[in-house]
Amino acid sequence: MDFLLDLQPKAGQLRPQHNPPGDPSTRENALEYDPDDKTLVNVRIDTVQYGLHSGNPAALIILRFVFKFRPASKRIRNFHINIEFRNHSGSGETTSHPKVIKLAPEELRGKIFTEERSNTLTAGGELPLGPTGATLHIDEEMARKINREYELKLSGWKKSSEVATDNMVIWDCTEAKKAAKGVVPGYRGAIIVQNPKDQPFSATMRLDAERGIFNFDKNVFEYLNIFGKKEVDDPVLFHPDKPLGHQYQNLGDFKDINLEDYIKLEPIKTLPVGYS
Repeated sequence: MDFLLDLQPKAGQLRPQHNPPGDPSTRENALEYDPDDKTLVNVRIDTVQYGLHSGNPAALIILRFVFKFRPASKRIRNFHINIEFRNHSGSGETTSHPKVIKLAPEELRGKIFTEERSNTLTAGGELPLGPTGATLHIDEEMARKINREYELKLSGWKKSSEVATDNMVIWDCTEAKKAAKGVVPGYRGAIIVQNPKDQPFSATMRLDAERGIFNFDKNVFEYLNIFGKKEVDDPVLFHPDKPLGHQYQNLGDFKDINLEDYIKLEPIKTLPVGYS
């Protein structure tokens, strides 16, 4: 009897991310989904820096969200990410879990691009040529450009779980409806997490996103969740002795940090590849 073991991720599934055995370090690639060569949803951790917030042990975590997709019906219309922090030991409700102190962005409407359209207007008139009544018809063309800006809504908030207060972060992003061009292709998020016992902790990330699919049975266009299977990743580990990525100098106490300075979402002046 032959057994076939398929180790390749199937379309509509997350690509599992695992931690190296025995290594408490934070992995950079937190979550990844790439069902085809033109679609990618990727959450990466750029910085984990440990310090103090109001004198208590805390961590500054900066994440980068990468989205690549086909235009039109194959675009990613929205996404929703849920990050839950817990004590790494996970020993129940009496355990002191990390607490989210602040995050950015929280509520943001950002211009993703400016669409420039050109059109030409033609104005005509009759020019008299003399007493005979003859006229000459003259047309004049006038070109003009119209700039139209589109905004997306990016919201973030703290949330409590069944085991702790304010130990979760939610980010939700929806495309600009009139543009119908998909979500922002990339942005950054920042979190300050307070960990009272200055001990290792972990984060579980869950991501939902919608993409357009034509239902031939119903003869309608539908938006469906692109993930067929979730919660297959190892939790992301955090250890106070294992910082990750770029470390910012002279930060001082994290309570004085303006997180918006680290995650600025700049307007995109021209359409990126994949939006046209």
